Amino acid sequence: MHCSISVTATVSPNTNFYTWKYDVKYDLLQSGSKTKHSKKNIWALKIFFFSCILFVFFFIIFIYLEDYFKTAFTKQIGQNHESKDSDQPNPPPSTHLPLEQTTHIHHTSSSPPSPKACGVQVKDGPVIKVDHLNTYVIGSYVEHRFREKEIKTIAIVLRHEQATYSCVMCCDGGIMTSNAYYSIHSDHFNFEYGTATITCPISSRCLILTHVAITAGGVSGRVTSFQPVRNRDVPTSFPYEFTICISVMYDYKNVLNLVQFMEMFRLLGAQRVVIYKTNCDSDTQKVLDYYERSGFVEIIPWTIKNHIKVSTGWRIDISPGQLHYYGQIPALNDCVFRYMYQTRYLALQDLDELILPIKVKTWTELLLQLEDMYRPAVGF
Repeated sequence: MHCSISVTATVSPNTNFYTWKYDVKYDLLQSGSKTKHSKKNIWALKIFFFSCILFVFFFIIFIYLEDYFKTAFTKQIGQNHESKDSDQPNPPPSTHLPLEQTTHIHHTSSSPPSPKACGVQVKDGPVIKVDHLNTYVIGSYVEHRFREKEIKTIAIVLRHEQATYSCVMCCDGGIMTSNAYYSIHSDHFNFEYGTATITCPISSRCLILTHVAITAGGVSGRVTSFQPVRNRDVPTSFPYEFTICISVMYDYKNVLNLVQFMEMFRLLGAQRVVIYKTNCDSDTQKVLDYYERSGFVEIIPWTIKNHIKVSTGWRIDISPGQLHYYGQIPALNDCVFRYMYQTRYLALQDLDELILPIKVKTWTELLLQLEDMYRPAVGF
């Protein structure tokens, strides 16, 4: 099809503007040579697309066959290597479990032996059940704020259970035992389980304390695992200026909100964010992995729901369960002790709240002002 456009212009004597007239003419031009050339182009395109389809098809087959022969070749090399390593004939088939294979699995280099303290296996929680009692130990920390040193262990206990505890300590490579006493926190909100602090006196004969086990009273001789004792020394300076404790991340999937808060925390001066995590979706986990690799976030697995039926709310009559709001209170108490000697300031908050200073830009500047205004207060 051929299109030609002719344009003419005339000037009207009574007006100051031009009048344009457009004459559009469409002429259909048929040419035998052009039609023939067009048909050739169509056939060329068909052949091109068909060739592409065949190429993709054979490429997929090639990749499949390459993987198949590679796997078969690897198996053949492994069989030849095994036959060279042993001069004895293969044993007959057995219906029993392959003992040689089981032994090989347990002695691979990728499975190092579990750490031990005073000859006992070490478990680093954070939720460890005490045998014979409905008590779950979270973390153990040395208390330096009083004249006599003590071990403070944050635990979750069944409130109506009459329990007695013993402290088995690994001191100077040997085992020492003492009686413990405990107190249940008042903020249990009438749930069956509540937060408790179990206190273990430290003997003056214990010079180097590394691990502790909380046992039921009278069974201290049967210790199956030790837990590390943290805060054994008081540092001369704080590694972090401002730290945030988040509890508890449960069924979390709001990736946009998480990134927003992490970056706001950083802008406001936070150097560390501690998250007690129960579970989240895969996208959230990728974000957490990124911040954890950068050193900005520490993830503490919070597995209390595997032992106790946690409530999804604050009120037992509305959200039934055995422990208040996913175990938030013991998690926050543990975070306070865990970072007591690692950070100058510690904030306890959720991922749906944010404190914004008005006259200054960072939390550190704000707290310096508050300290001057309300001295000697230490909490705001």
